[in-house]
Amino acid sequence: MKLVIAGGTGTVGRHVVAAAAARGHQVVTLSRRSGHDLTAGTGLREAMTGADAVIDVTSVLTLAAKPSIRFFETVTRALSDAERQAGVGHHVALSIVGIDGVDAGYYAGKLARRRILELSLPGRYWRAARSGVLRGTADAPRGTITFDDWLESPDHTRQR
Repeated sequence: MKLVIAGGTGTVGRHVVAAAAARGHQVVTLSRRSGHDLTAGTGLREAMTGADAVIDVTSVLTLAAKPSIRFFETVTRALSDAERQAGVGHHVALSIVGIDGVDAGYYAGKLARRRILELSLPGRYWRAARSGVLRGTADAPRGTITFDDWLESPDHTRQR
């Protein structure tokens, strides 16, 4: 599979890139260094051509709601527009357990992203039924990540 990973150079993203590559997937990591700008939307459609899925593990360093919402809305719209143009079949986004009940601070941006995905990518955005766990400390920022293999589709059926 060709997987396009947004945020693939970050704390979680580098683990996602490594896991996907280790499983034999063709990985494209979106980064400004490689000519992709998630906030401006430049280079995204070209990078997504022929992709099977986009994995969005982007983040922003803020605890304030307004910059978080602005970042996640901008990036999510740029990714979903490019995905539609390139014909990408699936979108996976890292979220937060219990985010449905929190609309403040950083979480407000994550929730805004989820709402945009549900509206802009009907049938292509799936929610994890059982999520992975990120383990790490300030002393070991690279940590480890474990993933379960279950996904829940928009019609609430589970697939492995």
